[in-house]
Amino acid sequence: MMAKCEEYHEWGVPFCWIADPVKRTAWEYHAGAEPVRVTQMLSAGEYVIGLDELFSAINTVQ
Repeated sequence: MMAKCEEYHEWGVPFCWIADPVKRTAWEYHAGAEPVRVTQMLSAGEYVIGLDELFSAINTVQ
């Protein structure tokens, strides 16, 4: 997944999120920085979402 984000960065995409719905974990990978595991909020410029909100849809599908 990280390699795919690096490819996106090469194309000019500044922000990449990786979310694992099974483990309910997430990472931010912004261009020019190292991937960072997040525990509460994902951000990409002006866009922000809490992990609880992001993963809440899983509870309704099961």
